[in-house]
Amino acid sequence: MSARAAKKRNKRSWLGWVLGLVGLLLLAVAGLGIYGYVWVSNYVQSDAFRVMLSRELGEATRSRAEIDDLSITGPFVHVSAARMRPIKRTGWSMVEADRVEAQVSLDRLRQRVVEVESVLVDKAVLQMSGEGDRLGELPLELDQAVESSNVPEWLKRFLPNRTVIGSITAEDFDLRPAKAGGVSIEGLHLTGTPVEGGKGEWQLRGRNGMLRIPASEVPFRFDSATANVGKSGLVLHDSMGKWIGDAEVTSRGELPFGEGGEWRFEGTYRDLEVRSFLSDRMRQHVSGTLAGDYDVNAERFHTEVEMTGGLVQNLPLLERVADFTRTEQFKRLVLDEAKAEVTRRGELIQMRNVVLHSKGLVRVEGDIDVEGQQLRGDLYVGVTTGALRWIPGSQSRVFTEERRGSEPGFVWTRVQLSGTIGAPKEDLSNRLLAAMGKALILDAPLGAAGVGVDILKGTGEVAGDAAKGTVETGAGVIEGAGKAAGKAVETGADLLKKVIPGF
Repeated sequence: MSARAAKKRNKRSWLGWVLGLVGLLLLAVAGLGIYGYVWVSNYVQSDAFRVMLSRELGEATRSRAEIDDLSITGPFVHVSAARMRPIKRTGWSMVEADRVEAQVSLDRLRQRVVEVESVLVDKAVLQMSGEGDRLGELPLELDQAVESSNVPEWLKRFLPNRTVIGSITAEDFDLRPAKAGGVSIEGLHLTGTPVEGGKGEWQLRGRNGMLRIPASEVPFRFDSATANVGKSGLVLHDSMGKWIGDAEVTSRGELPFGEGGEWRFEGTYRDLEVRSFLSDRMRQHVSGTLAGDYDVNAERFHTEVEMTGGLVQNLPLLERVADFTRTEQFKRLVLDEAKAEVTRRGELIQMRNVVLHSKGLVRVEGDIDVEGQQLRGDLYVGVTTGALRWIPGSQSRVFTEERRGSEPGFVWTRVQLSGTIGAPKEDLSNRLLAAMGKALILDAPLGAAGVGVDILKGTGEVAGDAAKGTVETGAGVIEGAGKAAGKAVETGADLLKKVIPGF
C-alpha cells in the first residue's frame, strides 16, 4: 500500500471518529432535551407545580395564596379559581378570582422572565378589612423576583424567576366593605395596567358597575372612570356616571393610604330632579332640576347649586295668597332664579346666599340652617307694591326694610324662620295680621271692617290650623268693632293685643 493511500485511509478514520462523537453528543443532548421537555410538560400539569405556583404567588404578594384546578393549553394558562389572604393585618382581607385565563409569552425566557401579556378574570372580589391606615399594603407589586424552591437544582437555572404582567381585566369586579353599609362597588368592568417605571403603581380603567356610599340610598352608576393606584394612594383622574334618574355626575380626587392623609373629591352634577329630595306630599307641588359643582372630604360636603325650570303650584297657601293679593300668578309660581351655597357638617346643613326669585312677584334672599330636625333662618322677603295693595297696613308697617342694590319695584321685610322641618314657623304671618288689624282699626273708617274680616278669615286658612283660632278671634274683634259704633277705637285695639302677637 502506498503512503498516499494509507494517509487517505487514516484521514477517513479520524473524520469518522469525530463525526461519530458528534453524533453521540447530539443524541445525548437530544435525549436530555426530550427528557427535559417531557419532564417540564408533566410537571407544569401536576399538583406539585400548582402548589409551588401558589407558594410563589403568596411570597410575591405577602399572602396565603391558593390556586384551584390549573391547566395549560398552548400559550394559555387556565385557573378555575384563586384566592389570597394577607399574612398580617392590612387594609384588605381577601382577594378572590374565578375563571382566570392568562396568555403567556416565552420570548424573554432566556432572561428568566415570563411575560404574561394579559390576564382575563370572569369574577374578581376585593374584600376590605377596615384597616384604613394599611391600604398601602394592597397586593399591587406582582413582578417581584422569586426563586423557586420546589424544583430540581439542575432545572432551576432554566426556569424563570420573574413575571411581568401586561394587563389584568376583570369582567365583573366587586369591592366589598368591611362592614355592611360601607362604601362598595358592584359589577365594575375593570382593567389594570402597570405603570412603566412605577414600582407597584397601576393605571385603572373602569366602566359600568355601581358605587354605593352610606350617604345615599341610591347608588351611582358608572359610565367610565380612569385612575392610578399605588402604595401611596388612589388618584381618580375622571369619572362619569348617573345618579338619581338621569342625573349626570362627574368626579375627580384622591384617596391617600396611610395615616394623616385626607381624602377629597370634587366634581359636577346636572339634571338632578329636585323632587327626589322632597316628601311624597310636596312632589306634586314642586318641580325643577338641579345643577352645580361640589367638593367633599371627611369633614364636610359643599356645593353651589342652581335650580332651572323651578315651579311651585297647586299649594293651598299660594292659592289663598293669590286670592288676597288678587294676583293669579301666585297660584303657579315660576322661579326664574333659585340658587344657594350649601355646606353639610354632620347633622348641620348651612344654606348661604339663598336666592328665590319670581319676576314681578316675589324675591327671597338670606340664610337657612337645619340641624337634625331643627330649622332656623334669617331671610329678606321682597314683593311688588302691586301685590300688597289689597293687604291693609302691609307696606306701612311690615314691608319697610331697605335693600341696597335690590330688584327695583320691590318692597322688603325681614323674616325669621324657626321650628322643625315637619312643622316650620315664620314670623311674617303674625306681623301681617297685626298690621291689618291696626290699619283697619286705627287708620281706616270703621266701615272698612267688613273687608278686614274677610281678609283675616282667609288668612287663617293660609296660616294653618295653629293660627286659625287666633285669626278667627281677631276677625270677631274687628267685626264687633264695626258693629259697635259707640265703642271707642282704643277698645278694639286693646282686644287685638290679646289675640294677635306683635300687635
